[in-house]
Amino acid sequence: MATSTFYKFTSSDASGPGLLAGTAGDLLRVLDACLVTGYSGKAPGWTKPTANSGNIGCYKQNGGAGFNLVINDNGPNATSTYKEAWMTGWQTLTDLTAPVGTGTGQFPTAAQCLTTGHVVCRKSTAASAVGRAWIMFADATTFYLFIATGDTAGVYYGVMFGDFYSLYGAGDAYRCMISGRFIENSATGALGGSTANYENMDVMWDTYVTGSSTPSVGTTGTRFSAVVASPSGTG
Repeated sequence: MATSTFYKFTSSDASGPGLLAGTAGDLLRVLDACLVTGYSGKAPGWTKPTANSGNIGCYKQNGGAGFNLVINDNGPNATSTYKEAWMTGWQTLTDLTAPVGTGTGQFPTAAQCLTTGHVVCRKSTAASAVGRAWIMFADATTFYLFIATGDTAGVYYGVMFGDFYSLYGAGDAYRCMISGRFIENSATGALGGSTANYENMDVMWDTYVTGSSTPSVGTTGTRFSAVVASPSGTG
C-alpha cells in the first residue's frame, strides 16, 4: 500500500491558526488551515469540494478512498451549541444542506448514530471565545485531531477521519472510517467509567470473503458501527 507523509500541526505553531474557540465556525477555520491551505511547508492537500454553507463545511481526501467529511460547526445541538460540532462521512457529496449534508454512502447512517447520522467533536467546555489547545496529525487521506477542551485538566478529546490499513490493499475502495463521540452536551469523557473515553467508530469498507475473488457486498461497501473504549488522553 502506498505511503504518504504525516504532518504534525499544533495550536502553538507560529504560522498556524492558533487556539480553537467554542464559537461558530472556528473548527472549520482550523481544519481549513491544516488540511487544505497548509503552512510552514506542511500541506496534506485535502480539498473542499464545495464552498462553506455558513458554518457548515466539507473536506475531501487527497487520494485513497477519496471520501468526503461534512462538519456542521453551526451549533447543531440546541443545548451544547458551539461547544460541539457534528461530523458525517459521505462516499459522494451532493450539497451541504443542514444538518449533515446530502449525498450517497453516508456513514454513520441515521439509524446507526444520533438520529441524523453523525459523531460529535467536542471543541470546548464553554461556548465562548476562550481558546483551547489542540494537536493534529494528518496526511493526504487521514487526520487525527485532539483537543484540550477544558472539561478536565490535561485531557484531550479525539476525533479522526480517513483511511485505515486494509489487507486487501489499494483495491479496497471503501477503507475509510470516522470516529468521534456518540453523546452530546457532556463534559465527561466517559460513559460507565472515569478512565475511558467511549466513542463511536463507523467504518465503510468492502468486505472480501476468504478464498473468493469477488466482493461479498458488491460495490457499495459495508457500513460497520461499533462503540469502542480507549484510555483518556493526557497532556
